[in-house]
Amino acid sequence: MEPVKTNLLDRKGFKVLFDLHTQSVRSSVIELFEDIHKQRKRLGFELDRDLLAKEVKEVIYASRDRLDIFRVEGIPDIKQFLESNLSSETLDRLIREAIDIVLSSGETGEQSKRAIEYIKRTQIGLLKEINTKIIDKI
Repeated sequence: MEPVKTNLLDRKGFKVLFDLHTQSVRSSVIELFEDIHKQRKRLGFELDRDLLAKEVKEVIYASRDRLDIFRVEGIPDIKQFLESNLSSETLDRLIREAIDIVLSSGETGEQSKRAIEYIKRTQIGLLKEINTKIIDKI
């Protein structure tokens, strides 16, 4: 009897996994923005946008690292697949756009709302692009 392959996903399973990944990233990034805003307000320091962009990227890459245990039919390496569809340069540009949009408002509630909307729009576009590529691969 052949052993059962665990964590092997088909196209539908990968879409669910990717959706969970993006939801996790969205929540973590919003939490990061809120924490930094609270610290900035409490301590009165000027925000280092480069440092914030680096921290957001770390959240995203940490989430991608957790995808290593999964295998997808037709996609040999999920992290490499995501990198090829959302390169570090593109990711950096999107993160900096999000930072500019979010920080254009001084109110925490408004920042959260702006962050959620921007990240949702970005992720919807990314999902459409990746779904098209999944169809080609699987």
